[in-house]
Amino acid sequence: MTDEVGRQRGGWKSRARSSTRRERVTEVAIPRGGKGKEVAGSTSEAQDEPESQHEVVAEAQDVDEVNAEIEAEEKDEQPPPSPQKKNPRTTRRRNPPQVAPPPVTGYGGGPSDLSLLPSFGKHVAASLWRGECVGRYLKCMNNGKKVNDFDKPDSNLRWFWNVVDASGLRPLLKTNYNHVDWGLLTAFTKRWHPETGTFYLPISEMTITLDDVSCLLHIPINGKMLNHVGTACSMAEGKDMCEKYLNFNRDDCKQEFSKMKGAHIGFPKLEKIYHANLSQALEAENNQESDDETSVKLTRGIGVLLDSHICLTTWMLQVARNVEITVACIMVHFKRFGMRFLVDDYTHQEPVAAKFVPLKGAKFPDEHRTVLDRMEVDEVTFCPYENHRHTRPFVDISWYSGWIMCGNAMICSHFPERILRQYGHVQSIPRAPDVSAKAGMNRFSIDQGFREYLTHNYVTEEMHGPRAQNGFDTDPEYIAWFYQVSHPKLWPPIQGNPPRPSNVLIVEDNANEKCDVFEICSAIRTEVREKLDSDLTLEEARKLLEKVYGDLEPVTTYSVRRKRKRHSGEGKKKRKKKRSGEAGLSH
Repeated sequence: MTDEVGRQRGGWKSRARSSTRRERVTEVAIPRGGKGKEVAGSTSEAQDEPESQHEVVAEAQDVDEVNAEIEAEEKDEQPPPSPQKKNPRTTRRRNPPQVAPPPVTGYGGGPSDLSLLPSFGKHVAASLWRGECVGRYLKCMNNGKKVNDFDKPDSNLRWFWNVVDASGLRPLLKTNYNHVDWGLLTAFTKRWHPETGTFYLPISEMTITLDDVSCLLHIPINGKMLNHVGTACSMAEGKDMCEKYLNFNRDDCKQEFSKMKGAHIGFPKLEKIYHANLSQALEAENNQESDDETSVKLTRGIGVLLDSHICLTTWMLQVARNVEITVACIMVHFKRFGMRFLVDDYTHQEPVAAKFVPLKGAKFPDEHRTVLDRMEVDEVTFCPYENHRHTRPFVDISWYSGWIMCGNAMICSHFPERILRQYGHVQSIPRAPDVSAKAGMNRFSIDQGFREYLTHNYVTEEMHGPRAQNGFDTDPEYIAWFYQVSHPKLWPPIQGNPPRPSNVLIVEDNANEKCDVFEICSAIRTEVREKLDSDLTLEEARKLLEKVYGDLEPVTTYSVRRKRKRHSGEGKKKRKKKRSGEAGLSH
C-alpha cells in the first residue's frame, strides 16, 4: 500500500473527508494484534520478525507524514470565519431611526385647511410664496395672426359661406388676436387650481364658464361634446381620406405623416392645402365653359375647399381657443388688466371677443402679480353680458356642474356653484367638488352626464341662492371660509416681517377697504386746527392727543403700500408744456 491511498482516485484529488482518509491510512499502517503486542504466528513469521518490525516503523513514519499533510489541507479548506453580528442595541444608539416629518396641516398665507386643496404643497403658488420660481413665465403659442392672414372668399359666394354658417363656427374668424400678453396669462395661470377648475383671487374664485364661451365666441355650448375616441385611423386610411377630401397627393401625404410621426397634418401644410384648393375652386368658377368636365371640377374643388376650411376651423377650436378665450375673459371681467383697443364699429351681433384688440405686453408677470394681490372687489365686473342678452340669451346648460371635455386631451371641471356672482347670485360656501365631478369617469360617461345634466349634474334653484343686489354680495361666512381653504395672495412677506396667516390677511383686507389714509389725515388736521384756534386747557390738549393717536392706529397697523399710478400720456404732455413755459419765462 502506498502513501497515495485516500488522496488520489484515477489521477484526481480525492474529495473524501479527511477523517475517513486518516482512518484508512491508520488501518494499513498498524498491524493487527493490538497495541504494541506481538502476534503469534508460524516459524517463518518469527524468522522474518526483524524485517517486519522495520517495515512497521517505516510505515508509521509514512503515516505521520500523511497525517501532517491532511492537517495542512484541512487548514486550507476551512471556510472563512463568519462576520460577527453587531449588537442591535449598540447600533440603535449610534444610528437612531429617522423620525418621519409631521403631516402638513397648513401653509403660510393659506390654506390652513387642506380639505379643498390637499395637493397645494406641489402647486407653483407654494413655490412663489417661498420666493422660488419668481422669474419664470409662459411662452404662449398664438396662431391668431396666421388665421387672420388667410385669403377668404368674398361674402357673396354663398356656396362657400352657407356651409360654414351651418357648422356654427364662423364667428371664430372674428375672435383671433395678433398679440397676447404673456405676463398677464402667466400671472393668472399661476392661480389656477385643477381641483376646482377656478382661479383663486383675493376677492373669491373665478373661472371661464359656459356662458362666457357662448357670449365671447358665439359658438354652441349644448349638444354632444367633441370626442375623438374610436376615430383613430391607420396610415393607409389617412392617405385615402386626405386624397379624397383634401386633394392631397399620397406621396406628399406620406412625407407629412412621416414628419408628424402619425396620421396627422401640421398647420403649415394644412394652410397650403387650403390656399391651393381655394385657387382651384375660384379658377373653376370663373371659367365660362359649361361642359361636364368643368362642372365636375368645380364641384370637386368646392367640396375639397369646404373640407379643408372645416379642418382649419376645427383646428382653431381645439388649439387656439384656450389662449384667446382666456385673454378675452380677462379683459371683459377685469377692465384694469390687459392693454387693448376697442373696435369702433363693433356691434352686438358679433362675438364679445371681437370688441377687443389686445396689445403686446411684457413677458414677465411681476407687475400683474402685484396688482392681483392688491385687487379689490369693486374692480371686477362679474356680469358683463347684460347688454348682450338680446343676441346671446342665457342658456340653462350653463348651470351644468361636472366634467367638460374638448377632444382627448382637454378635460376640466365646471362648477357654477363656486362662482355664483358671475351668474348674478349671492356667493355662498359651495359643496365639495367630488359631489358632481366624480373620479374614475371615462369620456363616454362624461358625455352622457353632460347630455343628461338635469338628472344629477345640475345646480338647482335652492343652490342658486338669492339674487345679488350688488355684484359683489356674499354670504357673511364665505370670505372667512375662502381664506382658510385657499391661497389668495402670492407675494410672500418682506424678509424680516412676521408671517401672515389667513386670519391676518383678512384683517389686512378689511382694514384696507375701510382705511382711507387721505380722509383720516384730513379729518385729523381739521379737528386739530379748530382746537388750536381756541383756548385749550392742559387736560383738553391731552384728550386731543389721545384721540389723534387712536384715529391714526388703523393707518399704521394695517397700512398696505400702494403702487403710485402711472401718469397718462396727456398728463406728461401738460407737464412738458408747463416746464417749457417756465423755462421760457426764466430766460
